This record gives sequence, structure tokens and C-alpha cells, in this order.
Amino acid sequence: MESKLDFEHMWLRKFATALDEIAGELVREEVIQGSEELSSASEREGVICWSRQAMERLSSAVDEE
Repeated sequence: MESKLDFEHMWLRKFATALDEIAGELVREEVIQGSEELSSASEREGVICWSRQAMERLSSAVDEE
């Protein structure tokens, strides 16, 4: 039986919290879209693909500062 708070969900929660603190709620919502489908049971290739796309969305939404 899979834990309700598996690794992917715990990591995404930390990531979302950091996004809120640094970039704000609107950026967080944009960056983490689609993450609700991820879990420790997700295929690694799917997690990698989502992560790459999330980093691209983040890069587009904020500047380096």
C-alpha cells in the first residue's frame, strides 16, 4: 500500500512552499500545474519530463533576481 504522503508529494509540497515564499502564489500555481498526477508510483520518465517543464515554466515566470 502506498503512503498517502509519498516522496513525490512531500517534495512537491516543499517546492510549492518555496515558490510561494520567493515568487508568490500565481507563479507557484503556474509552475506546479500538472503535479497532482505525480506520485512515487509514477514512471520516472514522466516525473523527469514534468520536472523539466516545471523548470521551464519557472524560468519564464521569474527573472534571476
